[in-house]
Amino acid sequence: MTPEVLAPINDMQTALAAIHGGADAMYLGMPGFNARGRAKDLSFMQVKEIINIAHLYGVKVFLAFNIVVFQNEWPKVEVLIKKASELSPDAFIVQDLGLARLLQNMAPGIPVHASTQMTVTHHFAMDLLADLNIKRYVLGRENSLEEIKIIREHNQSELEVFVHGALCVAYSGQCFTSESMGGRSANRGQCAQSCRLPYELIIDQNPYQGDKGPYMVSPQDLLGIDQVEALQALNVNSFKIEGRLKDATYIGTAAQAYATKIHRPEQYSGDLTHGLKRSYSRGFYNGWLEGVNHQKLVQGDFSHHRGEKAGVIRSVHKNHIQVEWHLDTPPQKGMGVMCAKTQAKEWGARIYDIKILSPSTYTITFSQKDRPQTKVGDYLFITDDPMVDKLQKAQVIDKNKQRRIPITWSITARSNTPLFIELKDQQGHTLQYLGDQNIVPATQRATTEEDIKKEFNKLGGSVYQLHTLNISLNDKPYLPARDLKKIRQQMIQDFNDLRMAREPQEINTVNHLLTPHPKNESDGQQKLHLLLRHARQIQVLAQLKAKGIDLSPIVLVSLDFEFGKDYKEAITAVRALGLKVAIATTRILKPGELHHFKLIERLAPDAVLVRNLGALQYFRKTEFTLWGDFGLNATNHLSVNYLLEKGLDKLCLSYDLNHTQIDDLLKAIDPSRVEITLHQYMPEFHMEHCVFAAYLSKGQSFRDCGRPCEKHEVQLIDPYKGVHILKADAECRNTLFKEKAHAPVQYWQTWKEIGAQNWRVEALDEKNNELMQKVELYLEFFAGHIDHQSITKKFDVLESYGVCSGQVGKSSEYHSRPQA
Repeated sequence: MTPEVLAPINDMQTALAAIHGGADAMYLGMPGFNARGRAKDLSFMQVKEIINIAHLYGVKVFLAFNIVVFQNEWPKVEVLIKKASELSPDAFIVQDLGLARLLQNMAPGIPVHASTQMTVTHHFAMDLLADLNIKRYVLGRENSLEEIKIIREHNQSELEVFVHGALCVAYSGQCFTSESMGGRSANRGQCAQSCRLPYELIIDQNPYQGDKGPYMVSPQDLLGIDQVEALQALNVNSFKIEGRLKDATYIGTAAQAYATKIHRPEQYSGDLTHGLKRSYSRGFYNGWLEGVNHQKLVQGDFSHHRGEKAGVIRSVHKNHIQVEWHLDTPPQKGMGVMCAKTQAKEWGARIYDIKILSPSTYTITFSQKDRPQTKVGDYLFITDDPMVDKLQKAQVIDKNKQRRIPITWSITARSNTPLFIELKDQQGHTLQYLGDQNIVPATQRATTEEDIKKEFNKLGGSVYQLHTLNISLNDKPYLPARDLKKIRQQMIQDFNDLRMAREPQEINTVNHLLTPHPKNESDGQQKLHLLLRHARQIQVLAQLKAKGIDLSPIVLVSLDFEFGKDYKEAITAVRALGLKVAIATTRILKPGELHHFKLIERLAPDAVLVRNLGALQYFRKTEFTLWGDFGLNATNHLSVNYLLEKGLDKLCLSYDLNHTQIDDLLKAIDPSRVEITLHQYMPEFHMEHCVFAAYLSKGQSFRDCGRPCEKHEVQLIDPYKGVHILKADAECRNTLFKEKAHAPVQYWQTWKEIGAQNWRVEALDEKNNELMQKVELYLEFFAGHIDHQSITKKFDVLESYGVCSGQVGKSSEYHSRPQA
């Protein structure tokens, strides 16, 4: 198996950078419908031009169709699929399960790749989705080499792994921070990069006093160049570079580095790594490929491009500095540099002149207007290297450095027979020419092999280079040079067309899928699903019952505890109240993490709250009643029905939906089979990275962190003074919760009239008396004793940070301003 280097692009310039850098494939966004709202939005004509040039060079093109689809968008999606399929992309990259099902039926000839936003981190998830005929899975960035090995041993689908570029601190597809903080959905390509903001850390109500910086959820960028051989040994099919918002220098430099490392390892050198760091870097680390290391993933002192750390400042003068140089390559005039230790004290300029003081000490001079605003002991970084730009541009415009396609000419020229020419490439494309007249024998000078070599070696204006030239001459033929030139030129043009040609794609009608078949099996009874996060909160239900309050609307109590030891007594206590009880799975399942599932099986609750695709595959083979959670990202009738068909009894709708989108969806499905969250603290980042361990310990993982999450309450304060509560789960993953409660109760009556009847209320850290009042208010609300205005006013007083309708109350979708 020859692995693939997969590069991001956003226009023709970056496409050429990827092609000539050595990429085997590249990916770009579906026009108007992809997960990079700030990227340039290309027209279908521009996409066609890119696909044609890529296919000419033998490079594949994947269209990223990787966002969730809302119910009212199916007509638009159908049109987009038809237009895109006519261009014959090599695959669609898809997040939405409903869209995957649609593509499987509508355009069966184009492969579907499951994007990283589908949150596939275990082979169980791949087993669950086997009926969608997904060819390739882009694994979560958080999967380690050891975990990838286990996944590969259990599933033979193609695997794609990120090896370079920016890291999201949260699991892709499971981040609602941008949604919570600014009404911008990451699952709709509108990420606000909230992870790059500085936060204030509050520990047990006191400000953090340590020496780590405020960028506590901003990871260093991924550099997986040293893990390439290990990934190749695991038969990973595609090595993915992140960066559809980056420029041609970044893309071409990264493509060249990884193509060299993978396809020509003997030619790889450290100079290529220097280029990677200088084209764009927030600092580099191997991410999660070698496993969790909470001390190294996040540096905390900056969150943007700093390039390559080059040395330490030893003295500062009027317009120059002395630097102790740490790199094996010297500084150069024209380089952009930055002097800093923290983001708050950065200063940068271009190098004007250089003086060598010793092999490791330089005086770096700046222009008269650039007065160094730095100090002794600061680090010096190379942020911009004109030589890197020059080398990348040369790959594209220098014919001697451009990518070339090896070809073989086979020419048979014999007097009194037609001229025969065959043109082949190494991918199996073949073109033949047969003259319509016999070759005339020479009366004077015959055509020689040298004449033919000279003519058919003229390939400089094409994408080809001569690999082999086979010539067979006999009986002194005469072939006019102008005729050979004309034949060569026409064959090259026809061969271009042959390489770019694609079979017409089959496009099927899918009215049976796109036409919803709603039904309503609701009995009209309003049912409350209460989610508790502390064992002590069960006392609230006992106190309500003791007051004589009817708890019968509460049809399920889900327990979402950090520690497994708390579940057994809690289940007994809930059942003693005559209520059914469920246990929530973790949000993520990775290989080797079945102990929580085994605990659930031993405790035998009445139901399981299923939070990921792998968990659904595991528990659908049991006798448990299964309720699906919001993280399954069901936003349309196709995704809802697909998940329900997999064995779910109920399914909580995605938190990407606003009230009108919920209206549309409820009308297209059986509303009695779904659940709507009426009260919650929005779960924002869900992270493999542990802030507790990184800032409250010296430990690298749960093995040596000392479990500070058990001892401390932690909050993060964003730059806009928003408060966010940090929690750890049973697998030591962190979730950040927005402190301000979301309670869109004003839409309840409308949804109820459509047929919805299952409502969720979530607790977080409320004191028991506060939670008791909240639950009592909802029971009164469902009984019709108070209206939504009254309950909202009471919540505004009851909630410490007030209440709002959150993303549900949005009237329109946020749209980023695309980059020019």
